Amino acid sequence: MKFIIEKYLQGIADESEEKKLFDWLLEKDSNLHDFKTEVTRYMLNTSNKHVNEEKAFELFKEAISGIKEQNKRTRKLSVKKYYRYAAILVILLSGIYFVNIALKSKGAISSENLANDIDVINDSNQDVILTLGNGSKVLIEKDQEELSYVGNNQSEERLEYNEIKIPNGRIFRLILSDGTVVWLNAGTRLKYPERFIKSSDERTVILEGEAFFEVAHNKEKPFTVNTNGVNVKVLGTKFNVSAYNGDPYINTTLLEGSLNIVDDMDTSNSIIIKPNYQASFQKENMHLLSKEVKTSDYTAWIHKKIVFDDILFEELSNKLERAYNVEFINENEEIKEERFSGQFDVEDIETILEALSASFYFEYEVNNNLITIKR
Repeated sequence: MKFIIEKYLQGIADESEEKKLFDWLLEKDSNLHDFKTEVTRYMLNTSNKHVNEEKAFELFKEAISGIKEQNKRTRKLSVKKYYRYAAILVILLSGIYFVNIALKSKGAISSENLANDIDVINDSNQDVILTLGNGSKVLIEKDQEELSYVGNNQSEERLEYNEIKIPNGRIFRLILSDGTVVWLNAGTRLKYPERFIKSSDERTVILEGEAFFEVAHNKEKPFTVNTNGVNVKVLGTKFNVSAYNGDPYINTTLLEGSLNIVDDMDTSNSIIIKPNYQASFQKENMHLLSKEVKTSDYTAWIHKKIVFDDILFEELSNKLERAYNVEFINENEEIKEERFSGQFDVEDIETILEALSASFYFEYEVNNNLITIKR
């Protein structure tokens, strides 16, 4: 299979080899992982060779067109089958993406280096904005994906909160002064202390949006994530909180440790969850429920993946708007009641639209960042 992958990346694989490759990728998830590994190895070791993305993209469009035409004729196709097939094709045409991730030196901004930037601010839709405790704003450079406060050795005992705002279309990592790592999803705000002071008996951050936490253990100073609805209390663990203002729920998904989810208006309304469970707080009726879930579906965004399982179009479009910094206008009433499942690994909104329209036939129009769904 390695030989066929290399031929595909060079754009010289014949039709039977391409089919064999696609079928192999569909067999099991581990094959997809092996494929990504081979793409990375190929590009790292053969810099004189060229990945023919144009040819791959044409193959993808032809395959999607074939799916769409068949869908128009039968209208009874297996949705999940074509989502997976389309997602595989997206990955095939985007081999360079994985290598860029492997090779890119992301670097980290140290909090000590921010002082020189506080007079420079130009708000734009794609900028990560840091607001300091004194009200000054800092523009985080576009090629930086991390901000670290580890080693912040200020001597004063004063708790001062900063706020970081992540725009749609970006993901950012924050390392707090205690070593807690926070992944911030698109469209998220987080208020956090520039450093956790010794005299305080707790560590508290305030979240609007979605974040994944790897909390540094400190049994003397419990860690709390405060949202507009619930407080997530923890000693040391890994968990994901989704608390966007426009969503009807606040979901907390636990990977490791234990969590106590508490209604911030009624502390008697609480629930403790264990790993592989999710607590859901319904904002309208303030009910707290828990269920067992596949946690990887709720943390896939960290790896720049889009995963959705049996959700309505409105929820799906909200996810895509945040992930790709686009806006949807839906003129198709029929699609509102359809439910969608799928997984995509590459940041290319038009390719995702092609795959969606192949499974649920609809037309769409893209005008800059505005996407109109038509009948």
